Amino acid sequence: MKRKIGLPLCILLFSVFLTGCIKHEMLFYLKGKPDVLYFDQDGGTASVKVSANTGWKANIPESWCTASRSSSDYSLVPVEVVFTVEKNNSITARKQQITLTSTLSGSIKTTITINQEAGTPDDPEDPDEPLPADSLWLNPEGLDIWCKGGAYDVILYANTEWSYEGSSHSWCVLQSGEVSGGSGSYVLTIAADTTKQGFERTAVLTFRTAQDSVFTFPVTQRPVGISLPEELVAFRDDVNAGEDLESWMDADSTIHLRADLDMSLVSNWTPIGMHPTSGNRVSLKGIFDGNGYTVSNLKITQTDLLSAGLFGYVRNAEIRNLTLDESCSITLSASGNRELSVGGIAGRLEGSTVTDCHFHGTILVTGTGTRTAAGGIAGSNTYKSVVAYCSNSGVVEGLSSVGGIVGVLEESLSKGNLIKNSENRAGSRVLGTASVGGICGMMNSYNSIEWCTNRGFVQATNENAGGICGEMYGSSSVLYCTNQEEADVKSKAKTGGICGYAMSKCSITGCDNKGTVTGDTGTGGICGTQYISCSIKNCTNTGEVAPGTAGEEAGEGIGGIAGTSLHSEIRNSENKGAVTGASSVGGIAGYFSSDVTLCDLEDCINRGLVEGKTDAGGIAGMVDGSRSALSYLNNYGQVTVVSTDGMAGGIAGKVYGSVTLDNCNNKEEATVQAPEGSAGGIAGEIGSTSVQLSNCENYAAVTAAKWGAGIAVLSEGKISKSTNMGSVSVSTSSTVAMAGGIASKAYRTIESCENEGVITGYNAAGIVTYFAAKSTAYKITKCTNNGEVWGANTAGGLVANIDKTGSIENGSNTAAVTGSNYVAGIVAENMGGTLTSCTNSGHIGGTETELNANRFAMGGICAYNYGGNLTDCENEGQVTRLSETGTYKYVGGVVGVTFAGISYGSGALKNCTNSGAVTGLFNVSDFCFTGGFCGFFASGPTPDNCTNTGTVNGNAASDENEYGGHS
Repeated sequence: MKRKIGLPLCILLFSVFLTGCIKHEMLFYLKGKPDVLYFDQDGGTASVKVSANTGWKANIPESWCTASRSSSDYSLVPVEVVFTVEKNNSITARKQQITLTSTLSGSIKTTITINQEAGTPDDPEDPDEPLPADSLWLNPEGLDIWCKGGAYDVILYANTEWSYEGSSHSWCVLQSGEVSGGSGSYVLTIAADTTKQGFERTAVLTFRTAQDSVFTFPVTQRPVGISLPEELVAFRDDVNAGEDLESWMDADSTIHLRADLDMSLVSNWTPIGMHPTSGNRVSLKGIFDGNGYTVSNLKITQTDLLSAGLFGYVRNAEIRNLTLDESCSITLSASGNRELSVGGIAGRLEGSTVTDCHFHGTILVTGTGTRTAAGGIAGSNTYKSVVAYCSNSGVVEGLSSVGGIVGVLEESLSKGNLIKNSENRAGSRVLGTASVGGICGMMNSYNSIEWCTNRGFVQATNENAGGICGEMYGSSSVLYCTNQEEADVKSKAKTGGICGYAMSKCSITGCDNKGTVTGDTGTGGICGTQYISCSIKNCTNTGEVAPGTAGEEAGEGIGGIAGTSLHSEIRNSENKGAVTGASSVGGIAGYFSSDVTLCDLEDCINRGLVEGKTDAGGIAGMVDGSRSALSYLNNYGQVTVVSTDGMAGGIAGKVYGSVTLDNCNNKEEATVQAPEGSAGGIAGEIGSTSVQLSNCENYAAVTAAKWGAGIAVLSEGKISKSTNMGSVSVSTSSTVAMAGGIASKAYRTIESCENEGVITGYNAAGIVTYFAAKSTAYKITKCTNNGEVWGANTAGGLVANIDKTGSIENGSNTAAVTGSNYVAGIVAENMGGTLTSCTNSGHIGGTETELNANRFAMGGICAYNYGGNLTDCENEGQVTRLSETGTYKYVGGVVGVTFAGISYGSGALKNCTNSGAVTGLFNVSDFCFTGGFCGFFASGPTPDNCTNTGTVNGNAASDENEYGGHS
């Protein structure tokens, strides 16, 4: 039985038990409820529950209101304060504000407002009514308790006999003890069970007086889960102490958040779930469901733990439907080799799942630490953890391994961690020194990111920044992710719209970049650098890709899809964005190379502008390696190089190693230009004898200051079965300028190629401007020119100049060839080469003003032959010199002028014929000669079975006009 309280102790007990003590709850902040009280003119009493996590003092400005207590020490229970207001005898309403201030900080305070109506003077005929004789009341008037239940003390006051009648629900009862009594004060204990219900419930306890008056006491229990900030603290403490969490869970083992929580009075939050530097780890169990509610003003400023966030360490559990708003912040410093994982929702996930969680706050990790990770949702994930349908709208700034969603996905031995359907939203900022990603900073082996989006700003001050992932390793993958238009990704090196750096069997599939990507080396719209057996497939870039440093020297390895691709492949991908840089700049890959395994750059399209300083290509800036293959590639974009030694190619700027280019097309919509350098419709420079280019077509216009070609500017490799349909135009005033329908300069075989485009330049040719074969095995064979050729100096239907041991077999020209110095249907200037079975049916013409007053030669097959051999060649086209001035001018139906050369038997002419009309000045005194077969035979073996049937200056063919002159 509980002892009745003696009357002398009533006042003391009254002040003590006003608390309505909730024995097991934690207090959290300073507030009064209610915070406004109203009294009539007669005054009276009213109570306020004061909750605080510190001691406090009350300041009451005016004496007409008093309080049952003026201060309180730190208490684990809400404190009930009774305010007593005197009768108002004035005719004016009155009001005062009572301030409760924390004893720890003057900034922590709350205000209780007291309002009283105006009064009238006392009327002796209307005295105050006395308290009814049969009265009973309880303080507090009711209880609002948490889901865990517990024992609660209340005070009963009575001026009559009374008894306890019972409770409306069995879950809340008066504990065994005093159940009846007389006049006086009594301490009663009410016990409530733990609830598993997802809704609020109320039990009513009933008391009866001697005269049968009924008094009720309501007890309202909040639903299972967490409804108040102090309950989150209590839950945290239970988790970290390793307590059984059953009392927090519903029947499905789920802990529910039931309201938005303001954590502003916790200056430094200790995470839920402990990950200490030594000792046992403790974690949340089951499911934590935020039910869409928001936590605000969560702050972490210092921790000795290895994982920090709202939750610290989470193992084999699930967190869902929770938001941390913009007022939340985590600011920590790390140094040395200390491990630290920081996340807005959770520091570290092990075998756990986070879904539909959102972070809007700020994370800042500073210092010199080398093992840190920071993410808007989680710092680090391991053991097949999953983060899905989450977002970050805040600022995440760390050292390395920094992600908008997760800092690092740790290594797994098989199928690893997964991030899917998550977003780093517009306005967010993700910053670090290295390994920084809009979704994830770093992925180690066997991890995956799927269907994620970045719209925010991502920057690594050193290297490895990606719109989705900063870097990834060991069979990790990024699938169907997008870096959107609002996104901006920056780093000094290895920067990608999707991934900054990928190594060892990683894959990027079905991804799109629409944002701006900037970096000085290894910068790509999809991946900055991929290395060793990685792949990019079915990806698209529409964003701008450019160097991050201003200046014409900045930007090496810049690509619309990949900046640098080493021993890896790119397939079925497309670039539509502008790509600019200094060297190795490409619409698909800036630099592409493989020596380890056969790697393809295949089925890709570029539609974006590509501009570089030294080497740029519509598909690849530079290609190298012993096992690289480019095939089924199409360029529709403008390609430009700006330096004097620059090489531009519709497909590749420069190609080295053992590389194959097959079925590549530079489309009509594209242009390839080098205002100061050289440009080729397919390739700029082919710099290795092991390169093979075949089945390629150029339809675009090619313009250059120095060398220009429909297929390749400079080729040391083999070109076969390729066609140029576009015009090629180079300078007509520079003596080094060369324009070729297939190549400007070639050292190896060119086979079965055709030119249909108009070729214009100082030196111009339908197939190769300058053929300098390094061996007799290298030939121009089965090639045809059907495009007009115009040269300010030399002009050849197939070749402008053959040097050394080069040869042409089965070649033909059908188009008009016009020049001002050496002009011919097949070879303008033959310096020791061999021509076999070649035919010309195009018109060969000179210009009214010739380049040199004392030198000119033109021929249906060859204009100037020095030691070259012509066999089975035939000219059917007209050969016409327009100018009638100057000296040493030679015009011939087959050859303009021929010399023996320095080798025995060189300069042989055999089985060659002309049937076209030949027109030119014949003036012996000025050494101007025109002949139906040969203009001037200077030296060499006697021609064998060579004939002319065409007219010469309108005269029928004859022995007399077959040769214009002999030495």
